[in-house]
Amino acid sequence: MKILRKINDFFFKTECLGCQTKGSLLCDECLSRLSQLEMNFCPFCFKISKFGSTCSFCQKRRSLDGAIVALNYQDPLVRKLIKSAKYKPFLSALLLKSTKCLTEKVRRSPLYKNYFLKEKFILVPIPLTRRKEAERGFNQAEIIARELATQLNLPLDVKTLKKIINAGPQSHLNLKERRKNIEHSFWAASSKGKNFILVDDLITSGSTIDEATKTLKKAGAYKIWAFALARNLKNPVK
Repeated sequence: MKILRKINDFFFKTECLGCQTKGSLLCDECLSRLSQLEMNFCPFCFKISKFGSTCSFCQKRRSLDGAIVALNYQDPLVRKLIKSAKYKPFLSALLLKSTKCLTEKVRRSPLYKNYFLKEKFILVPIPLTRRKEAERGFNQAEIIARELATQLNLPLDVKTLKKIINAGPQSHLNLKERRKNIEHSFWAASSKGKNFILVDDLITSGSTIDEATKTLKKAGAYKIWAFALARNLKNPVK
């Protein structure tokens, strides 16, 4: 029995990603220490925005109407959390706990009751291609979206938006290359007059979120916002 217990502890040990304390993938203390974005920014630049709306300059060339983001990706623990949950299926439960930060920020926003609920916004996770999701075993954006749907009482739609082309990694690409790389990657069913909230784990340049937005608006969608766990504030879009 001792041998079996040791084998079980080795393969299935649960310890905090931050402090390595046993018992939880992310302890409450480390969760409280995650670097949160108290202010709201335009989704595409550093400009402070009252509610997270896309600024007037970025509106000229972008389709997304705004975004609410909870965490700063420059925080080493936030970065470790996002990367671990994305590529290690057994750590995907981290997303459920860290989504609490996003849920709380959305609830604090005046837009939650007066806009998102009132105007019947629908949560839509950024999809993966079928092949990519089969390889990974899950879609991290869908895990986040399902938790948000439960906590925020917002409807969830996982059928309207599909990713039909796997654009591949974008981390090594500049802004222009990212936009080109992600073009025509999505397909959307007819969405006339509907309002959507796109959900993802991370916003970097915003190219993926905006391409998905363009696709939905071409399909007839009206207003589109985004909710994301974290944002990379290191390289704002110019």
